[in-house]
Amino acid sequence: MTSINSLHPDHKNARRRTDRSASLIADSLKQFGAARSIVIDEDNRILAGNGTVEGAKLAGIKNVRIIETDGTEVIAVKRTGLTEEEKVSLAIGQPHLGPQRMGSGDASPPLRRTRHLSLVRPI
Repeated sequence: MTSINSLHPDHKNARRRTDRSASLIADSLKQFGAARSIVIDEDNRILAGNGTVEGAKLAGIKNVRIIETDGTEVIAVKRTGLTEEEKVSLAIGQPHLGPQRMGSGDASPPLRRTRHLSLVRPI
C-alpha cells in the first residue's frame, strides 16, 4: 500500500472541480467505497482521476494500491460486500453524480433513478 498523499495532481488537468463536486465524490465513496481505478504515471502524477483522489481524501481514504502495467492488460477492480442496489448504482455510473455537478464538461441533464431503477432525464 502507498499513502494517497504521495499522489500528485496533474497541473494540466483540463477538468476543474468545485468544492461541491469533491464533496459529492466523497459522499459516494463513503456510501459505496472505492470501486473505480485512477491512472498515474511513474512519478505518481495523476493522469486520470484527480477528482476521485480529492474525494477519497475527503472521505478519509488514506491508502492507494498501485498496480503497474504497460497498458497491454485491463485492470479490474473486484468489489465485495455490495448489496444488489449498490451494484446497480455502480453499474449505471452513479447517476446522482451527474456531469454538470461534477466538473466542467457535458451540460446535459443528469440521469436519475426512479423507484424501479430505470433511468430518466428530468423534463
